[in-house]
Amino acid sequence: MYQSVNAQCCSAGIPVGGSTNIGILEKNNFRFTSYFSYSESAGYLSGNDKSKFNLVKRASYQYAGTILSYGLFNKLTVETEFGYYLDKTQIYDFQSDVNIKNQGISNGIISAKYNVLANLTNPFEWTISTGVKFPFILDYARENNVVLPRDVQTSSHALGIIGQSFLYKGYPINGIQLFLINRIEINYKDYKDYKFGPALISAFFFSYNLEQSNYTGIAQIRHEFRGKDAFEDRKLDATGGHLVFLSPQLNYSIEKWNFSLLVDIPVYRYYNGTQLGNTFTASFYVTKDFDLASNKAELPFLNNNTAKN
Repeated sequence: MYQSVNAQCCSAGIPVGGSTNIGILEKNNFRFTSYFSYSESAGYLSGNDKSKFNLVKRASYQYAGTILSYGLFNKLTVETEFGYYLDKTQIYDFQSDVNIKNQGISNGIISAKYNVLANLTNPFEWTISTGVKFPFILDYARENNVVLPRDVQTSSHALGIIGQSFLYKGYPINGIQLFLINRIEINYKDYKDYKFGPALISAFFFSYNLEQSNYTGIAQIRHEFRGKDAFEDRKLDATGGHLVFLSPQLNYSIEKWNFSLLVDIPVYRYYNGTQLGNTFTASFYVTKDFDLASNKAELPFLNNNTAKN
């Protein structure tokens, strides 16, 4: 919706943090990643102050995603990502609570990752990527011929472009790994002349392998800037803002299987205008690497997938 309030807690598109933190694969290696996210939002903010506005009592979504990656060459990995909203719900704060629900497929992403620099002796990797975000659904979801609010739509209904930079530095002796990811998303207009604002996301990870175990502890700090949406080339005041998240994560690895549990906790929220604020997100990831090549040397740090955004 783009009335006096635009709650961006569940903005259309793939939730932040699919494969953005995973580097390249070796040639003929394949990676399968599946994940589930649950997110809740409650309480309105104007800027970073609480607001008495109470149109939506609570909003939430449940999302299941899949990422498929393949090492086309040692320096080039191609990837596709898609997902499905099992549920997107808004509960309105009326005398008798009114629920608006939707479910459906989200956008897809096709991208290519190229390794610019890599050092095996003193583990380091710099990888850049670019891709296209595309909608599986162009029309707006309706119920009884009434268009559902924008914040329960499962698609952005428009194309987008994604660019990304991935930096990795490892300290094998100390069991420490550092990651820095910068990602930009630019969206185009849909057929109703609505355009989601650009997004710039920066995340820093500190990863530590727990001694004599298959567990890795990870701490992430992430900043998300989202620009204002536009309708008919007019920017909408109650859209966009700045969010900072602290995300602790625990990863368990066994025979190229990785299981990760992480929680996103907002530590700073600034919204343009008055918007519903995100309060909590939890995600669970399962990743498996498959070596489709033969008679080759292993490059462990390039296959690292312990940090999930």
